[in-house]
Amino acid sequence: MTAAVRLLATLALALSLTGPAHAQAASGKLMRATGPVTVNGQPVKAGAVLKAGDRLVTGPQSRADVTLSDGSAILVYEGSTLTLSKLGRQIRLNLAKGSALNAVHKGSDYRMTSPSAIAAVRGTVFYLKSDSKQSNICVCEGSVAVGDPTTKLSETFTTKHHEAFDVGGGSILPGAMVGHTDQEAAALLKLRR
Repeated sequence: MTAAVRLLATLALALSLTGPAHAQAASGKLMRATGPVTVNGQPVKAGAVLKAGDRLVTGPQSRADVTLSDGSAILVYEGSTLTLSKLGRQIRLNLAKGSALNAVHKGSDYRMTSPSAIAAVRGTVFYLKSDSKQSNICVCEGSVAVGDPTTKLSETFTTKHHEAFDVGGGSILPGAMVGHTDQEAAALLKLRR
């Protein structure tokens, strides 16, 4: 066997071994759970590994801190339902109801949807509160492309400190900063890699 053939065989083997490992590494981890938190209907505690397709639900007076393999971190507030639709090079999350504060790793392709809004971001801290008719999005720092899925209306907002919007019913209007604090954002940034 020539040196070139051996090198190609070694590279092919190395690539075949790194593919599945990368796919398995695309996950999340429950860093902290306060109060009743379930994944796919089963109670979970801190340390639980989350994967694409998992549905995380926080009960009354509950919170969950989640880190993702891309380096992003999420604080899921009480009364929320969050599905980790896709993990890996692209992060796709669906917040069916409730609220979540997100610290997105710089360079990530990260999107969170709700029944009434879409937030697409890269390297940003943002908050999304959702119900079936309207969402409140706060760009805490960075840039967020905000959209209304029913009308395809979208705008990109960039700020250094809290700019909030109400999205739904075919409009994107100025809103109030609700449901989260600077202290929570700072703590979440410590979890982000």
